[in-house]
Amino acid sequence: MSVNYIRKNGMILFYEGIEIEEIHPHPTNTQCDCCLGQMTEAGTTIAHEEAKFIPAKMMRIQHIEHAYECKHCKKDATQKAQMKRGKAPQAGQR
Repeated sequence: MSVNYIRKNGMILFYEGIEIEEIHPHPTNTQCDCCLGQMTEAGTTIAHEEAKFIPAKMMRIQHIEHAYECKHCKKDATQKAQMKRGKAPQAGQR
């Protein structure tokens, strides 16, 4: 059996070649709270990673947060930028 990760200072460091499962929690409402326009996705961030052990198999799970912004409010210098992000569960809460 080969080990595809190591622990360093309590953190798991993954090696290349481990299967990855991505979880994408999007915000439930992407309507701008300011102008009520539809927000568009502005980017993603890997919020955290965890190890998932399956008998005789290990896979890497990436929780990727999507950010949405209101293009209408972004153009208006008098308005505060409107951003929303789907929140990934904290590590170990799934």
